[in-house]
Amino acid sequence: MPFSAMPRDGFSARLKAAARPVAASMMILGASAGVGLGTATFTAPVASAHDQVIKSNPDNGATLDKKPDQVEFEMTGRPKDQFASVRFLHSEGEGNGDVLFTVTPKIDKNKIIAEIPKDQEMPKGKYTVSYSIISSDGHKTDGAISFNLNAGDDSAAAQNGKEADNQDSNKGSDSQSSSVPSWLLPAAGVIVILGALVLAISRFRNTGKSSEPVEEIRETPEDRRS
Repeated sequence: MPFSAMPRDGFSARLKAAARPVAASMMILGASAGVGLGTATFTAPVASAHDQVIKSNPDNGATLDKKPDQVEFEMTGRPKDQFASVRFLHSEGEGNGDVLFTVTPKIDKNKIIAEIPKDQEMPKGKYTVSYSIISSDGHKTDGAISFNLNAGDDSAAAQNGKEADNQDSNKGSDSQSSSVPSWLLPAAGVIVILGALVLAISRFRNTGKSSEPVEEIRETPEDRRS
């Protein structure tokens, strides 16, 4: 039967039959792609976060009455030992102020410990302590805390006072060593008196011996004859 003479119902049936495999294949491909995309989305690695401060000592925003010995940061991870630094900025008003000094901190597990030099002067005011580290994920990380110092550091004045005291004590020692001690004067007087006494007694004895009468020896006629 010519194609043109084929009934419409038979043509539609043949077209539907031919389209079914194609539709099934497309559905299978779509399902596979969806499963693959879902798997890829599920197994994609999660980007690790930079180390952050859990707590600090002193606390952020704290007010201190004296200069701290050190500043500690406790982190969420363990920072790298390389390229770590901590800056201390001082300000008497608003803002972070200027860098007063910088130290290389110690890394103790997940702690950053910045020790403040004992001879470092820290006047009163606001301090911003800024750290720069290599985070445990290998990326550079910065952060900061701040605290207020009520009393200025008088370590320099105390040191100057100690040096002045030492100089005064040295001068006193020199003056004492150069002059005769007061307790030695009476002893010296006693020694002089005893010496004079001994000398006088010795002279008196010598004088007594020389003043004794000397018996005159006279010759008798008999001695002469002999």
